Amino acid sequence: MMAAVSVDPRITGALKRRGLAIHRTCPTKDLMFGGLSAADERLFYEAMRRYSVRLILRAMVAHQDCFSPEDLGNFSAERSREKTIGLLADIGIIETFDGSFRLAKRPVRSFGPTLEWFVARMMSDRFDAPSLWATTFRGIDSGGDFDVISFFEDELVYIEVKSAPPKGIETGEAGAFLERVNTLLPRAALFFVDTELRMRDRVVLLFHQEFLERMKDPYPPRPDLRNLAGEIFHIDHRIFILNAYRDAEANFTACFRDFLARGLSVL
Repeated sequence: MMAAVSVDPRITGALKRRGLAIHRTCPTKDLMFGGLSAADERLFYEAMRRYSVRLILRAMVAHQDCFSPEDLGNFSAERSREKTIGLLADIGIIETFDGSFRLAKRPVRSFGPTLEWFVARMMSDRFDAPSLWATTFRGIDSGGDFDVISFFEDELVYIEVKSAPPKGIETGEAGAFLERVNTLLPRAALFFVDTELRMRDRVVLLFHQEFLERMKDPYPPRPDLRNLAGEIFHIDHRIFILNAYRDAEANFTACFRDFLARGLSVL
């Protein structure tokens, strides 16, 4: 079993000041792995930093009871795919089965919880921001869990994590994200879709629609949703919509730098 995750007191303090009490956080039962040593968990995290590996992992979850290398798609070169399979077999995430492979830990309901774990680990590892994943609170109206909550630059930052491609993002998900933002009251919030596909054709339009529906004026202006760079968009430099195109960490960095520049720049 994985060790229980200790909650950074700076996060619990910030939540208490907002009247929020944690009911559950960082559950391990829905992750696609369990019982890894610290060294093997590090190897798995480092592998997940590559978008092609995350696509392979998503395919493994979809075929978790039995899959061959061919079932994993052509998301990377054959040699790279074989290297990934070998690593996952070595650390015990997959096992051989009837001439093929299967997940060692089954069933796994979706890749989403493991992706949330990865983003929380990335925030802690790459941005020195203590983080929680899949957190629920007692006695609040907004449903579902809060994907990733981080303590960044002495402030709470919230990250919604989507493993589905843009066409799989449902109409109400932008509204649910904004409801969680209103509950958590973070200094900044990110809506992250783990894809290299365009965001403006689907996800950005959903946010436009959601803001229009929330406005009371019968002829409201379009929300101030602007392009930051590539497929990264922002609302008032505090709410960001981004994907993983080119590099997820670089895109997160672009969002954080823009957010910090609004408050810290002397120009």
